Amino acid sequence: MATLEEFKKSRVIRYARADVTYADAGTETRIFTLPAGARIISFVFHITTLFAGGAATAGVGIKGTATYFVTAVSLATAGQKTASTEVTAAQAGHTTTAETDVYMTVASGATSGACHVECAFALDVERSIR
Repeated sequence: MATLEEFKKSRVIRYARADVTYADAGTETRIFTLPAGARIISFVFHITTLFAGGAATAGVGIKGTATYFVTAVSLATAGQKTASTEVTAAQAGHTTTAETDVYMTVASGATSGACHVECAFALDVERSIR
């Protein structure tokens, strides 16, 4: 049974969003910064223009570890891709301990393509209970 202190905590869902294009291919591009205590739920990719040329895949990670969160998501099909199932097993439900810059690396060689990237994450908040 939850204690009163545990019951006082609740979570709010927040989103971070960025735009990425083929011009970012081959480099780690900082897409957003997550606050300390952010528990990652999923990444969603809204592909507005198909990525062509190169491998048409991308990884999402932290500086120096390009696939820390998501490995090789395909950007070759238009539409929406939810990567909650593609979040690396070791990082499922990862909670940041400090502000964390998140990077996306599109495979080298892309000659066209654009997408919006969203990260859904939960933050603990205190609520007032008498």
